[in-house]
Amino acid sequence: MNSVRKMTIIFQDIIQDVNIVHIVKGIITDITDSSICVMLENNNFMVFTTESLLEISEYEI
Repeated sequence: MNSVRKMTIIFQDIIQDVNIVHIVKGIITDITDSSICVMLENNNFMVFTTESLLEISEYEI
């Protein structure tokens, strides 16, 4: 039985010269050269640019 690899993803937005850091947990569903799509724990999806990525780490269920 394969286990699902859940990840913690930390990325940043800069909105009106304010740096906002986001920490989300979920499953990475797609990665391209410019974006990463994550299915969050509440089954919503979030897409962000690879440029905004600060850190990805795996966590145990």
